[in-house]
Amino acid sequence: MRKLPIKRSAMHIHDEYEWKFSSELRLQFWPKSSQQIYLTPPSRFFPKSHLASRQIKVPPPEFSRVLEKHGILTAAFAAHKKNYYIFRGSENCYTLSFCLSAGNYRLNAEEKKFDLKKGMFFLIPPNTPSDNTVQNGYYAWFEIRNDSYWGKILGSKLQCRQAVNFRKIVFLATMYAEELYGRDASSENLWCISKLLADAISREFAPDKSAAEARAAELLAKKIAERPEEKWTLARACGFAQMNEGKLTEFFRRKFGCSFSKLLLRYRMEKAAELSADKVPLKDIARMTGFADGHSLSLAFKNFYGMSPRKSSAASAGGKSLKDFAVAKHIPLG
Repeated sequence: MRKLPIKRSAMHIHDEYEWKFSSELRLQFWPKSSQQIYLTPPSRFFPKSHLASRQIKVPPPEFSRVLEKHGILTAAFAAHKKNYYIFRGSENCYTLSFCLSAGNYRLNAEEKKFDLKKGMFFLIPPNTPSDNTVQNGYYAWFEIRNDSYWGKILGSKLQCRQAVNFRKIVFLATMYAEELYGRDASSENLWCISKLLADAISREFAPDKSAAEARAAELLAKKIAERPEEKWTLARACGFAQMNEGKLTEFFRRKFGCSFSKLLLRYRMEKAAELSADKVPLKDIARMTGFADGHSLSLAFKNFYGMSPRKSSAASAGGKSLKDFAVAKHIPLG
């Protein structure tokens, strides 16, 4: 068993603390002036004899487990004026803490030290021993279930950085607390807010996934541009990029200003125009751009550019750009 890293600088004089807790999993010193507003049932480590304190708020039983349905096991706002200290052993959950204000907020984990400032967070993966001290600090913390859903989002690495969605997460957590402790608390309202809060937390860790999806969609667009003759369908494109139809369509509209089908048409028309300018026979152009025959290509080409492939060849020979003739103005060109 790992030896508990008790430090005199974190403990000071016994009279400063309301209570102290010690076990194989946790060592905790709670200053007398500390406050905590729970959004869930209290931590199992918090002494029941101290829950009646005016400094501690516990939600009504009928509303206490709403966040748990989203995998958030324990959560609270906490404020410590004096020296608060906690050591966490190998606990099978994620610990996430957002610093709302800090005079001195330090985390020690994996032989590294982190000093948190307002707007920063730390994420401790499951079964990662750590300890932190707080003085004149105010923060919101969450213990999140270690399951397949959150494991995929939060990963297995210790993190400490500036939060991207800090304001949104704090706003939603505050709104949830206000509803939870309000006179007319509603389970329906709490469910809606809790869903938004869980989503905001997951989005804080989504940039890496979003970046990977963006790269996959860009590779898809490049592949289509290089091989427009292939039998491309939206289903095949989704399979290539490993994205659902809605997400892929949204990405294409943001990146290229049009849908998948219109981008595919654009690439085929651009390729057809290049080949037509090189005097390639129409039936060969059709085969090289994914059309069944020359007639189908001619119809699509005329609808797109407002002229036949033959006339487009003459226009190109005259030094004019086909972009000037495009009928489908809603499909961005080049």
